Amino acid sequence: MITRSDALDIMTAVIAAHPRTAPRWHDDPDAARATADIWAKMFNRHNLAAPDILEAVIVRAADTPQTAPEPGELVAAARQIRQDRASREQGDRDQRALHEAKIDRKIANFAGNFGMEIDGPIR
Repeated sequence: MITRSDALDIMTAVIAAHPRTAPRWHDDPDAARATADIWAKMFNRHNLAAPDILEAVIVRAADTPQTAPEPGELVAAARQIRQDRASREQGDRDQRALHEAKIDRKIANFAGNFGMEIDGPIR
């Protein structure tokens, strides 16, 4: 979950990557906090992780250095980063096994909430 603090870190990365065109959030702390809260909600809507969004800032700055990104652009880039990583992990046997084990645990936890027992993985 992205917190206000995470969003402020992301906003700081945007400023660092786009010093000429990024909003000057540090000039108004109240506006910075309000912006961070909104950005966090947008990022959380897509279940994004802070490292993926920070990587999106870097990718976006390298691909489009002329202007600072809008949050929607960071969402799109972070989702692509996450999707690319998932594709790579599916191709790696060990990573795929870890991923399947996570899914099995989620199913078992979910079933446990209903008093059910599950023997082994469900496929």
